[in-house]
Amino acid sequence: MMDFKRARQQALTQLQLTNCCRVLSSGEVAARKLKEFVEVWLLDAEVFGPDDQVRPLQLLVGLPADFPLVLPTIYLERADYQQLRYLPHVDTSGLVCTFDPETVRVNPEDPGGIVRDCVAQARRLIEQGLAGTNTSEFQQEFIAYWENEYGKNDEVAGGISLTATPLPAGPCSLLHLARKFGGYRLILPGADADTTQFKEVVQRQGIAIEPCPAFHLGELGEVQPPFALSNGTALSLVQQHFPGQLAALQQYLNGATTPPLVLFHKLLAGQVRYFGWWHALPGLNRKGFRPGKLSAVEILTKFERPRPVQRLSFDTLTAQRLTQRTAGEIPARKYTLLLAGLGSIGSNLLHYLASFPLQEMRLVDPEKLGLENVPRHLLGMEYVNFGKAEGLQRYLEQQQPLRRVTIRKDSIAQVALQEPAYLNECDAILLAVGRSAVEQYLIELQRQGVLTRPLFILWVEPYLAGGHLLYFPPRSEVNYTSLFDDGYYIYNVVATDEYRKPQHRMLLKEAGCQTSYVPYSQEYVTLFLSRVLPELRGLLRAPSADAWAYTWLGNEEALQQQGLAKSAFASDMAEGELIKTKL
Repeated sequence: MMDFKRARQQALTQLQLTNCCRVLSSGEVAARKLKEFVEVWLLDAEVFGPDDQVRPLQLLVGLPADFPLVLPTIYLERADYQQLRYLPHVDTSGLVCTFDPETVRVNPEDPGGIVRDCVAQARRLIEQGLAGTNTSEFQQEFIAYWENEYGKNDEVAGGISLTATPLPAGPCSLLHLARKFGGYRLILPGADADTTQFKEVVQRQGIAIEPCPAFHLGELGEVQPPFALSNGTALSLVQQHFPGQLAALQQYLNGATTPPLVLFHKLLAGQVRYFGWWHALPGLNRKGFRPGKLSAVEILTKFERPRPVQRLSFDTLTAQRLTQRTAGEIPARKYTLLLAGLGSIGSNLLHYLASFPLQEMRLVDPEKLGLENVPRHLLGMEYVNFGKAEGLQRYLEQQQPLRRVTIRKDSIAQVALQEPAYLNECDAILLAVGRSAVEQYLIELQRQGVLTRPLFILWVEPYLAGGHLLYFPPRSEVNYTSLFDDGYYIYNVVATDEYRKPQHRMLLKEAGCQTSYVPYSQEYVTLFLSRVLPELRGLLRAPSADAWAYTWLGNEEALQQQGLAKSAFASDMAEGELIKTKL
């Protein structure tokens, strides 16, 4: 077992062989606001300046409780930071960004070596900053420096950018939400479907949207921190880097009736990122001046020049960026899928389908979520008495607001009858309704050519002794009724005679009318769906011209406890086994 305290002591002893280093008291740690570390050391070190002169300084080594399984964090002592500040890879708290914890591997058997390497890297970065050899890295890490806190009341507000392309310079309009959505209220729209989709999602949440005038300067070139901007320094930045836009910006500022919002963009790691600042609306009435005599620009540059602006940093939310941040590549194709039946099987299947590259998800179910449904359903208590389709639409939109999710709060039979295009526009139709008559009706519509897309049908047996997936390609010649004998599925796991015996409790019933339900656990729902998902995915990617039946043996222990015999078909199956049968 790892002895973390001993590892820290071992590392400290090794470091003290070459440097003066001591453990800070709890009071000293609190004064430096580093209480998240289990131990903090004060280390005397030296760096070479640009003139090769040795410069003494002090570093703080913060050790997390998990050290040496994780890296220590290195800070410049506050007094040294104040003298050396605004070096690349050193933020305003004095933190020195040594190694990326996501890419570096540590050797827990050598805690002293871990600390020595981090200290050496911190010294190297500081020396490069003093020599000015890594100032270009200010641009690579512009976001971190822009979002740093440069003073006690300094604050950077966040927004969402729905575009990753450069806007033209000049006046533009943003969206301002009446209340926060995901922590954001300011949205920079694009000119594509992402913006339309995002607005629909926000409005379905009951959030009003108002236009917000702004001015976009264009692309900002190389700049260096600090970025503690005031009215005066912000306008000086415009004069220095955007002289061609100064007159148009002044016109916008003078005509603004709401707090003026100024934007710019930078090209970072090949991606367009947006930033900006918000001026407080200037007070135009000044003692000694007639009303209207002074312009907003005159107020901002003379009377309110030192007044801070609020900086803005926009997080990019586009379908392409989200895909790259997850899968790492743009999929060759995206699917439009329809899922009908949003109970325990359907809703949990949706959890898996949501991970597919989707163009659109279509949901069909007329029922509301009841309290008794919650233990086996994807949705929780907050959605009780919500329509299942509406609740799952909100759930998916909260996960990924740019994914299109549409719903029909009607039975799948009625939707197929009245709106067949809603089904035929999809790549596949998935049924988890648990009603053989409905399934047969849909298959007949498919056989007649009314429905032209592949059909997947999923259901489970009591106690989830077995789970089933049927696949029917368009115009399949397989007769659905041939899969049943006296109303019982011929590939069932539980023997047909067991269903006929009245003493077996295949359906449970609560007090009241129409309260019967099939007993099975959430655990085996997950096991079943995760087993058939690769088969379903394979048929989506490469549809088969043949119809197939998949039978999964689930909870064999429940079979034994309930005294249920296996069918002849499943007699040799082992728990977790999946059998594929061509129809």
